[in-house]
Amino acid sequence: LQFNLLMLYIKSNITVFVTVAFLLLINGNCFGQNYSSRISILGNSIDEKTYTASDINGILKGKFSSWKNGNGVIIILRLNDDEESQHLAQQIYNKSITGVKKYWLGIVFSGRANSPLFADSNEEVLSLLKKNIGAIAVLVDYKGEIPAEFTVDIAKSSE
Repeated sequence: LQFNLLMLYIKSNITVFVTVAFLLLINGNCFGQNYSSRISILGNSIDEKTYTASDINGILKGKFSSWKNGNGVIIILRLNDDEESQHLAQQIYNKSITGVKKYWLGIVFSGRANSPLFADSNEEVLSLLKKNIGAIAVLVDYKGEIPAEFTVDIAKSSE
């Protein structure tokens, strides 16, 4: 009899249990999000060498047009149809590759930001980064040497 009462209680409150479980699962993604170890953020003549994940997120989503030092923000993304690009799109924009392209079309055509430079490989991202002062770039699964002047650290947020 007690087992039946417990099951009735669980059945009547299942939506509460599911909601709490869902919120616990997404809690890490919403508050103080950090990128996976597969993502490397690089910069060429940007303001700081350390940013919070929240700051990087805002920069990579086109919320800033210039750095404090006066250089314009240039975003460089590896974005083609491979698995690494899918990982980047999901980690940074929480979208598919097509969703990221649509996002940027909307931002550019509304006049809120300039279009990012899109590259097909990590090597092309590095080449574009070296040529563009004020650029911030994202590498995925890059195993090569990253020049020290381009490294950007993501500080652990205290949120």
